[in-house]
Amino acid sequence: MEKNYDVLEFYKIINNLIDLARLEITKDKFIDTNILKSKSELDKEMILMQEFIDYYKYDDGLDIVNISNIQRHINSIGLIGSYLSSEELVDLKKNLVTYRISRSRTKNVRDKYKASWLLFSDVDDLKDIEKYIEDVANDDGTLKDDASIGLREIRRQKYNINGNIKEKFDDIMSNKDLSKAVQEKLVTTRNERFVIPIKTEFKALIKGIEHDRSATGSTVYIEPLNVVSLNNKLREYEAREREEIRKILLRVTELVKTKKDEIIQIKEIIERLDHLNAKTLYSLENDCIVPKIINKEYLKLVEARHPLIPKDEVVPINFELGSNEKIMLITGPNTGGKTVTLKVAGLLTLMALSGIPIPVNEKTEIGFFDNVLADIGDEQSIEQNLSSFSGHVKSIKEIVEKANSRSLVLMDELGSGTDPMEGSAFAMAIIDYLKEKHIMSIITTHYSEVKAHAFNTTGIKSASMEFNVETLSPTYRLLEGIPGESNALIIASKYGMPDDIIRNAKSYISEDNQKVEQMIQSIKEKNDELEILKVELEKSTSNLEVQRKSYEQKLIEVENEKNDVIKKAYEEAENYLKEMQSKAKNLIDRISQDEVKKEEAKDAQKSLNMLRESFN
Repeated sequence: MEKNYDVLEFYKIINNLIDLARLEITKDKFIDTNILKSKSELDKEMILMQEFIDYYKYDDGLDIVNISNIQRHINSIGLIGSYLSSEELVDLKKNLVTYRISRSRTKNVRDKYKASWLLFSDVDDLKDIEKYIEDVANDDGTLKDDASIGLREIRRQKYNINGNIKEKFDDIMSNKDLSKAVQEKLVTTRNERFVIPIKTEFKALIKGIEHDRSATGSTVYIEPLNVVSLNNKLREYEAREREEIRKILLRVTELVKTKKDEIIQIKEIIERLDHLNAKTLYSLENDCIVPKIINKEYLKLVEARHPLIPKDEVVPINFELGSNEKIMLITGPNTGGKTVTLKVAGLLTLMALSGIPIPVNEKTEIGFFDNVLADIGDEQSIEQNLSSFSGHVKSIKEIVEKANSRSLVLMDELGSGTDPMEGSAFAMAIIDYLKEKHIMSIITTHYSEVKAHAFNTTGIKSASMEFNVETLSPTYRLLEGIPGESNALIIASKYGMPDDIIRNAKSYISEDNQKVEQMIQSIKEKNDELEILKVELEKSTSNLEVQRKSYEQKLIEVENEKNDVIKKAYEEAENYLKEMQSKAKNLIDRISQDEVKKEEAKDAQKSLNMLRESFN
């Protein structure tokens, strides 16, 4: 793993993933983790990662636990005359069962997890091979008695012989004359023969073959003569059993060979599933998401956390770099979080570009960089007896030689370890070089000259780690657009240093540096004012939103009330119409009964029709 990865503690993330993997080959793959060179390859990996995370969250995911390394088994079945042991067959069956269940479950949800289904779609399960193995082998790796008719008969004979041997030994241990010779009432083995421990002074009482003596000589291990023939028979049947087992295993292995190509494919898919599963479990345990990867030099971190720091102990980081500026200079006090910020940016970028989800907000965007180059901490070689600054320069030289416009460069305390004036000049020259080469960089410093240079140079974003001068402690918040203040004299004053010493110290600060600090103070005050206005604006916006929703609700209520009034009016009109129809019908009936003229009846009918139309 590259030195840059070590500096960013990427190996610790890899170790976490290794702990979650089941197969040795997967663990080895994690050790070789690197930035994916193809954007399309990374996109495919991230689509799969998102599906696996969703699969676990919403559909219980896949159970990739009961699996084994079977590469050696596959190598064995390719050799003439070789066969798999019963334990190896069980290992193979575990993988086949896991594959079959995983394939079946994913097939049922293939419309939701299309990329995941593509892992399985071209390779059917091998249920027939599973059954062959299931028919002959127990899960503990032993062969079943009914693996063949011959094996069942051999084991029956062995069982009977063992019973006869036990009876012979029981007779000895229960015999009053012979039991006194027995050192301990147990049957053991020597040279693969059943024997009994006898006291040396009584060995003449037991006729048989002496196979061994204890270290003290007080015990001899004797195979009684009446057991010798039974032991011989037992050895004979054990040899038959081994031969029958060999035949069974050879037969099943030949069946397995017919599906060797499919088994190799399934093995590779299982390894892929183990790899994806480990990353998914890590993501769920650490509240990680799949970030958006964009094909340009850009970095936008939103609520980014260091994955190796407990969530409740870390202050999330927010910043954006690459839209207008390529370089960000972070200033602030020591132990204020500058180095952690560098590591968060570098580590999360490395993780994302290696296909590993990261602990950020979904609005985060990671640019597709070729590499991440870092100079963080004191990395000089003690054996080479390099000074702190020499080691610093050596590391920066390596970065400058490797970096290109597709690199992300991280430099901690650039120019430190030497005379401040020369260190500042060196830092500014490096910054100018990186800017000229369009290399995206995040750099930390505490030199005032470097702060002023960055602030006055276009294309460089100033930022600082916030420091609370009241509590004399860092807040670990990153403030974009604001260079860090020099707090040394403020802290000294807070701790009660005499005013005349403070005034004298200020007199030694150059006029230019004083102007820089005054400028920074002015910017910070204006930023604080803007923050207050921002909070007030957000509060006002929130109140307006509440009022808007209230008015919308009232409009809905008025609309509902209007609809109720209209509905009621229609109902009343309909009732009135029915009433008038009834009266008109009665009138016509009476007219007919009184034998009035037809013309009058027609007029009545006409009036009725007009009345009906008026309500339609």
